[in-house]
Amino acid sequence: FPVTIRGSTFYSFLNGELELDNRDNTFNPRRGDHSLFRSRVNTDWLGSDVNFFELAAKHSEFMELSPRLVWANKIGSNYLKPLDSTDVIPLSQRLFLGGRNSLRGYSRNSIGPRVEEGDIVGGDLSLTMSTELQYSLTEELVLVGFVDADQAVLEDKGDFQGLDDNLSELRYSPGFGVRYKTPIGPLSVEYGF
Repeated sequence: FPVTIRGSTFYSFLNGELELDNRDNTFNPRRGDHSLFRSRVNTDWLGSDVNFFELAAKHSEFMELSPRLVWANKIGSNYLKPLDSTDVIPLSQRLFLGGRNSLRGYSRNSIGPRVEEGDIVGGDLSLTMSTELQYSLTEELVLVGFVDADQAVLEDKGDFQGLDDNLSELRYSPGFGVRYKTPIGPLSVEYGF
């Protein structure tokens, strides 16, 4: 029968972030690039119950191929590493992929290592990639075709005995959508397979 374990864990983070933004428009870019590098440390000397660090990097490029056509490419990776007495990354801090911001053809948080019963337990290493073509029908209305490729794995397994994925075994999701540009960012409807 299923066992439910309840408890609480206190986290205390020290964060650092570097952002480089050369896009022509923050919300509706047509040219340029954007890079984000983040690190965070969670340690007991800050009062935390667990010790680990995270490194994350994301990069996006936007190329205007014609007045109506933009090619956008994105790549990102997250890496979580337990430190000292912590053997594995706590479940609430692990990486889960799928949904609007990663694999658009999969349900939210449905990609990652699984136990044999099928439940997803999340990873500590992820890779996300996306390429899309954006075609402007009007000044505000844009058609989009995309392909996403992502994966999450669990490097520091601890007692984990489940089904593990390999980072090279990417999940793919092609799709299409429509976006309506607004001054505060696009409103979109996208469908992934």
